[in-house]
Amino acid sequence: MEPAADRAPRPSAVATSSEPAAPLGHLAFKSAVVEGTKVTITGTTDMPDDTKVSVTFDVWGRPGSAEYIGVDGDAMVSSGKFSIELDVPQRKEFKKGAYSVSLLVTPRAQSNAVLEVIGADGENLLGPQSKKSDLGFKTLEAEVKTNLRPTVTPAKYAFQNPSAFPSGSAERALAEYMRSWKARDWAKMLKFTQITWRKGESNPAEMISAWHDFKTLKGFKILKVKRTTSVANDINYVIWYEAQANKIQSKLVTARVIKEAGAYTPSASGVWGVNPVSTLGERDY
Repeated sequence: MEPAADRAPRPSAVATSSEPAAPLGHLAFKSAVVEGTKVTITGTTDMPDDTKVSVTFDVWGRPGSAEYIGVDGDAMVSSGKFSIELDVPQRKEFKKGAYSVSLLVTPRAQSNAVLEVIGADGENLLGPQSKKSDLGFKTLEAEVKTNLRPTVTPAKYAFQNPSAFPSGSAERALAEYMRSWKARDWAKMLKFTQITWRKGESNPAEMISAWHDFKTLKGFKILKVKRTTSVANDINYVIWYEAQANKIQSKLVTARVIKEAGAYTPSASGVWGVNPVSTLGERDY
């Protein structure tokens, strides 16, 4: 027998391939399964474990300029796979498909361990799905169109129309104010504001828009009217609005509605107008 030191080295038990490794950057949709009001989305990727994959479920074909109404969340990669369960938005736009599933991997908000693999700016993402963002870092993106049959039952909210109240009443003025908000008609909304407030602002229409444009009004109902004087009423009401996609907020508000013939001229023969500042104080309903 040869001494151990004189033995020839044994060949490795694992053969090495001469083919280069595929570029890093695979991201693919696998399935979307609906059960009632839930949708479970799965996919595959070559990203390292614990990579965050942003998953968005939305109505197919909505223009980029349209209000965002989808639902999204982060799925974590494990052994080349990821899965996430999302609540299907209960709104009329989702009652019928087709639907869009969008996937995104960005180096932002990833762990240090993930960044060591993909690069701090995604510079190691070299596959065909790699894209350079406007901010200079690379991302992975994928989008598919899918047809599903989720259970969608849009919620209904009470909305009192101006015609429910007597003409020339404080309640009528407030209802007109709220209907204008729902229609996002800021110029018309301004007409139902208190004269003193309106005349005292350099750009009142801009103020009205800034205070309300980010809220989509869904419902409005007067609860109580306190007739403080013949020219001032405090009206308690509840509103339902959406300030964040698919998250409805219910708020109690007290509006001061004042009857004036002109700026700083309260008058029983004047017109009712809502003081917009008084409506900014909201309490949970």
